[in-house]
Amino acid sequence: MDAHLSEPLVESESYSEPIYTERGGYMTHVRVPVLNSEGQVVRYAVSNYYVPHRSYHSGWIDQNRQYTVYDKVLRLSARGIVDENTLSDEVWAITIQMRSGSTDYRSSLPYMLVAAGPYIGGHTNGEEVITITEDDPDLEAFRAKLAKDG
Repeated sequence: MDAHLSEPLVESESYSEPIYTERGGYMTHVRVPVLNSEGQVVRYAVSNYYVPHRSYHSGWIDQNRQYTVYDKVLRLSARGIVDENTLSDEVWAITIQMRSGSTDYRSSLPYMLVAAGPYIGGHTNGEEVITITEDDPDLEAFRAKLAKDG
C-alpha cells in the first residue's frame, strides 16, 4: 500500500457570463383625450406616466477562473506467498487517483476504496488505474446511501 497527496496543481476553467444593460425608471407625460357623454373629444389633458426600470440582455463575456486542486493517490497491490521466504509475482495492483480542492486525505479515502472495490482481490493485467473526481456519480450514490443509513 502506498498513499500520498500531490503538490498543489492549478487548474483553470472558462465560462461565459451574461451582460445586462439597465435602464432606470422615469416619469413621462402623456396627452390623453377627454371625451364627453357622446364620445366626442372636448379637450386634452396631460397625465403623468411612470416607465419602470428595465434590464436588457446585451450579450456574453468570457471569463477564466483559476483554482487549486490536489491529487490524492492510493496504490494497493497484492502478492501470493510461495513459501516462508518467497513471494510470487504481483497478483493484482490498483492505483486510485482522486482530484479535489481539499487537502484532507482521510475524508477521500472511503470514496477511493469504494471505487477500488470491484478490482480488489481479482487478477489484473498489470496495474489498473482508476481516476475519480468529487462529483463522480457513483460517489454521489454512495454519499446518498451513507446519508440515508446514517
